[in-house]
Amino acid sequence: MSRLHGRSSRAEAIYRSTSWHGPASPRRALRRRFQSSLGAGPKALARAARFEHVRALLWEDPDAELSAVALAAGYADQAHMQREFRQFSQRTPRVFAEEMRQVRRLFGAPGGRNLQDS
Repeated sequence: MSRLHGRSSRAEAIYRSTSWHGPASPRRALRRRFQSSLGAGPKALARAARFEHVRALLWEDPDAELSAVALAAGYADQAHMQREFRQFSQRTPRVFAEEMRQVRRLFGAPGGRNLQDS
């Protein structure tokens, strides 16, 4: 996640440093600057950030409703989130959430609290 934060800061710096001249904004120039500086375009970085957001939400609460997670992460609908999540992780959000439930049962919840002791 810290690697993504570093990219996000650099992405913001690139965005802020790009000069805009009237209604015909240089979108291609911005994409090229993102690509050359960060190795990916703005849309790819936004997709990666949303995936990481979903992953973090499901780690924190693997029992969360997937439709609510999709909306919280900025997806138009659950199906869109599921397709994109699968592209990044080769599994569905539901499978990932089940894996997180198993991890929590074995190793405890974030913050060191073991759920079996509850």
